[in-house]
Amino acid sequence: IKILHPVYHGEPFDVMVRALEEEQFEAELVDATGKVCAKARVGLDQDEAAGKPKWLDQTLMPEGYVPPKATPETFAKLKQTGGLEARYRWSRQHPMAAYFADAAAMPALLRFDAAETGSSGWANTSFVLSCGNWVFAANALMNPWVHLETRHQNFSAIEEGAEVAVQMVVEDFFEKKGHQFADVRVNLFSAASRAPLATIWQRAIYHLRS
Repeated sequence: IKILHPVYHGEPFDVMVRALEEEQFEAELVDATGKVCAKARVGLDQDEAAGKPKWLDQTLMPEGYVPPKATPETFAKLKQTGGLEARYRWSRQHPMAAYFADAAAMPALLRFDAAETGSSGWANTSFVLSCGNWVFAANALMNPWVHLETRHQNFSAIEEGAEVAVQMVVEDFFEKKGHQFADVRVNLFSAASRAPLATIWQRAIYHLRS
């Protein structure tokens, strides 16, 4: 997913989908003026074992932790020492459990309607990617910050009641045209079994130029 132009809450948009192959498609998010604001490519990875992350023995983030301000020095330290691990639990009570205005229109695999055939209550992509945002913001204090690009892969469904261990590694940080950028790798694991659930690479501006 790559953000090309800002997308603001409450503004109307369309998503245009184009099939590339049997197991791959492209999508564009188009605003009311016809401008393409974001692009995405989605598909099934043929090599299921490729890129599976390994568990890191990171320190668990203490309750009430207040992160340091996002600066080049903060990201240099995080790159050297690693981030603090965060934990999030998926359940039907989670605020993101119904991410459609009409929950009944959600795919059966993502709904909690036990009476409906095929209903599974698995975590949706919004929750998975939000884990990446939450752990990023929990390790470095940023306000505002701009999410620019995401690449992610799922390895296993996140079932109801699962506690997700989220680990972050800073891969790079740099300045461009006055903006301060950070590239991070976020890996999601089952907190109980340490089995990999998903991996996320994301780029963001953590400090806008003055």
